[in-house]
Amino acid sequence: MGRQTLLRELVQKEDGWLHLKEGAISLPAPERLKLSGIKDFVWQTCREHNLNDRFRITPDKISIEAKGNTPKEGSPLLARTSAHKYEVEACFELKGENTSAGLVAYYDENYHFGFGFNHKQMLRYRRGQVSRTESKLPQANQCGKMWLRLRNDANVLSAWYSADGKKWHKYPWGFEISGVHHNTVYGFLFVRPGIFAGGDGQVEVTDFVLRNLD
Repeated sequence: MGRQTLLRELVQKEDGWLHLKEGAISLPAPERLKLSGIKDFVWQTCREHNLNDRFRITPDKISIEAKGNTPKEGSPLLARTSAHKYEVEACFELKGENTSAGLVAYYDENYHFGFGFNHKQMLRYRRGQVSRTESKLPQANQCGKMWLRLRNDANVLSAWYSADGKKWHKYPWGFEISGVHHNTVYGFLFVRPGIFAGGDGQVEVTDFVLRNLD
């Protein structure tokens, strides 16, 4: 998920020097939560170093001041995870007539992908561009409250949306993002799941969970 560290065990021999231990080494597997909530993450943004400027984060809710019209302009709130397969799910409530929100898989301003909504349509984010399509839940759009789910299955992205968090409709698109890493696009980063709030006004996010599917 970025720069990797290779470990070799050392032993001190009778000559007083450290020597590389021969043979295989045994290290405990890292512990990963199967279900993570708001309080379980070290949150960060891209190019915005003071989270208090636009974000209010409590264990139960995230409030975001909207910024920009695309994730390229809007510095999403990002969660660090080492999982290669995961689902992110949350409830979004738009607090503004021209506000939009969504879930993204974000490397940097130029390489990001995701899915969202505004008061009229469903949205798709791709490298600074926004595409729009008709919603199957127009009343939920008009009310400005919707549940979104983003799945990253070994670099294949798919997504769903819901009016109640129970009955889900699948977005008709997906993305394959296996080429988005430092060896091809540079930056010493990795793809992180995130929350985007665009337009003006605010977005309130509740029921945020990340399910580790590894």
